[in-house]
Amino acid sequence: MAASSAKVDVKQPHYLAAFDLSAADIATFDAYEAKVLPLLAAHGGELLWRVRSVDRATEYHLLRFASETGLQRYRQDPLRMAAAPLFASSGALASVTEVTLVSSI
Repeated sequence: MAASSAKVDVKQPHYLAAFDLSAADIATFDAYEAKVLPLLAAHGGELLWRVRSVDRATEYHLLRFASETGLQRYRQDPLRMAAAPLFASSGALASVTEVTLVSSI
């Protein structure tokens, strides 16, 4: 899924998802992402940026949702939940933090 080129709208909730891929099977993680990232739009979500470190040990997603409940609905999506075993078997670790735009260059 391609990242959006849209400008950041600070009025909508934004989240930074950080993935530790240092012990992960990257192909399995990518297969999981291919299943779940397309589900974002159904919950008012959008992937603004998806970046991976050159050593492939970490990946970050900047996500925007139309409402505060969007992330909760996305996390509870039955198709996403069905893909959870794929994420678990990838060996990746994840954390999600709500963020706000501090400044832009």
